[in-house]
Amino acid sequence: MSSKRKNDFSPCCTMDDVYQRIQFGRYQWLIVLLVQYSHLITGQLVLMPIFITTTPTTLNCADDTHIPPAVTGGDGSEPFRWKSLAMEFGLICSKAGERQMISTVYFVGFWFGLILASVGDTRGRKMGYICGYTAVILGAAAAAFTPTFQYFLAARLLIGIGVGVWSLSAYVMMLESCP
Repeated sequence: MSSKRKNDFSPCCTMDDVYQRIQFGRYQWLIVLLVQYSHLITGQLVLMPIFITTTPTTLNCADDTHIPPAVTGGDGSEPFRWKSLAMEFGLICSKAGERQMISTVYFVGFWFGLILASVGDTRGRKMGYICGYTAVILGAAAAAFTPTFQYFLAARLLIGIGVGVWSLSAYVMMLESCP
């Protein structure tokens, strides 16, 4: 009779042995890292509206106006005014509900991007990944320098389309590259 018991959970091999056995090499690790990096950026793009559309706690919405309080610098130097995207585009008081359009437009673009990602079936995954990534970069640049809220929404739509194409292409490319 063997000296090992049935419930002994000692490992039969290491993870390196498993990776070597299934031929999970350097190329597969690079694909996995590329896909995970893309999801780090995607998460940042999804959470961005939470941080940039905050409003100050002291709102005067009685006459639909607001003057942000002056805050002095840490060294007591000149005061500066706290400003966010919501205040810059006037999305406070009666227009506060329009802030949700930022996320809504992004996810509508994401949905269309998932549909457009089928181009990767005919043109290749790499082309879909590059096109999606390019759309995200162009949309982010446009959102950074947009003069009006409508242009900002258009830029968020482009970002959503790019992320949809990019994320689906990245997942499928990772699945096809790994054994």
